[in-house]
Amino acid sequence: MLADADVTSTRAYREGRFEVQDLGSQLVLAGASIAPGGRWLDACAGAGGKTLQLAGLLGLGGRVDAFDVRPEALAELRVRARRGGFANIKRAGANSG
Repeated sequence: MLADADVTSTRAYREGRFEVQDLGSQLVLAGASIAPGGRWLDACAGAGGKTLQLAGLLGLGGRVDAFDVRPEALAELRVRARRGGFANIKRAGANSG
């Protein structure tokens, strides 16, 4: 059993092949009907767990506008989106960079 394994130190993680996400973020989108190519607003994007999942479901033809009142959270989203190769996320709001 590898209870203390740090998956963020793996090559697969650094290459953006997967993302660590809490269950709550996953469940938010599990019941939503998300069609590829749509445009969505994540008004409480935080560090981007929901945003990344949503961007993946929407595909390249879709777009997610990500907003959060915490600039440091949006900075983390920027890092995660770049690592995962997401080009369909636009950070919105004050201090979004």
